[in-house]
Amino acid sequence: MNGLPMSLNIYNLREDDFEKVVSLTHDVFDKNYTTLNKVEEVYRKGCSKGINASLVAYDGTREDGRLVGLRLTYAPGNWEIDQWCSPELWRVPPDKVCYFKTNCIHPDYSGKGLGGTLIKKAIEAVKQQGAEAGIAHIWMNSPHNSAQRYFTKAGGELVKIWQDKWLEELPTSTPGRYTLADVIAAEMIIYF
Repeated sequence: MNGLPMSLNIYNLREDDFEKVVSLTHDVFDKNYTTLNKVEEVYRKGCSKGINASLVAYDGTREDGRLVGLRLTYAPGNWEIDQWCSPELWRVPPDKVCYFKTNCIHPDYSGKGLGGTLIKKAIEAVKQQGAEAGIAHIWMNSPHNSAQRYFTKAGGELVKIWQDKWLEELPTSTPGRYTLADVIAAEMIIYF
């Protein structure tokens, strides 16, 4: 696993992970990134055909370890295709496309292959759910363009650039932290 500790364990997301998921995303992204209710919604949208496509990574066990990464994914058919999606540009039917919602890696574990490992395992799960592809909206202003590089490395192809995708969703907890460059998204797709 590319420099990751041997003590790393990957599990399917469950209810007893929700508070830790909120805490990790608040530490890595912003204190208003998500809530317990939103994580519960993501959990429900990730489950289909008895398979859960959302994953968490612990350094140690779930019971006594530290949550260090996650890949939250919606199952095909369990998410809404909205105005920020271009299904007419996808080469597969929309009901065969999953949605890669969130990838979050603790900075101490970043750049060591954990994100790639998590997306590979998520792809295995969504394929069992019937997905033939998966899309994501990539934050174009991520440090060193790491989000787009990560998704491209996983096989992602650019579909479309959305200039103001997150304009209404910018966190207000850190005034002055975000600019208009922070709202640009790349709609990307991975074909399985």
